[in-house]
Amino acid sequence: MRYIYVLVSLLFVSALGHAQTNQIRSVLEKHQLDIELRAGVIIGGMSPVPIPVEIRKILKYSPEYNGMFEVMLTKWLSSKYGFASGIRVENKGMETSAQVKAYHTKIVNQGDQVEGYWTGDVTSVSKISYLTIPLLVNMQMHERWRLQAGPYFSYNMTGKFSGKVSNGYLRENTPVGQKIEFKGEQYAAYDFSDELRNIAYGIQLSGQWKATNNLHVLTQSTWGLSDIFKTDFETISFEMYPIYMSFGASYQF
Repeated sequence: MRYIYVLVSLLFVSALGHAQTNQIRSVLEKHQLDIELRAGVIIGGMSPVPIPVEIRKILKYSPEYNGMFEVMLTKWLSSKYGFASGIRVENKGMETSAQVKAYHTKIVNQGDQVEGYWTGDVTSVSKISYLTIPLLVNMQMHERWRLQAGPYFSYNMTGKFSGKVSNGYLRENTPVGQKIEFKGEQYAAYDFSDELRNIAYGIQLSGQWKATNNLHVLTQSTWGLSDIFKTDFETISFEMYPIYMSFGASYQF
């Protein structure tokens, strides 16, 4: 899995052949267009902003392996500025564990769903595959440097958000409700995958350094402006935003 995106790029470029590549470049230059194939790895997480008081301590954070593959088209309006858009397939995920107090949630206990306020340990695993369309301004800052900035819109193709609670207790329905304890190896699971939002949006900032005539080193950050959950989802009392950074390379025709 780690090298799939890079291999796809290399195979695609190789299949075109040298003569076809030169022909494509000639057409692109005539119309002041650039086409790039981008691939990279993504690091980040789904996070509330700011961190709520219910979360007392982060016990573990693992970004998991996340990758992206993208086709980007730029129409240059001048030698310095252009408009860029494309389509990107990307995975955004993480695994975290935290100590919380009076954390509103819904768990499955002995086959029944129970809602209330949890104090103890919470482990969460999330993995969302997005189809993303960025709408960017492309700026040629220097002969070798480019910056891109603008909004993006994503469609949730497949998503998972689940986990468990352990080493603590749940106050049923209210902060002073009936106490349900989980000790030792006992735990209760939860799964909010069906509550993930289908359409997400945010802002993106990218930077490129030209290593050769065709190869660029790429870094880009994305900051989600929409909660990963649906607007009517109230089990978790705070909003969570996808905040990620990617590192990779791009091949420009």
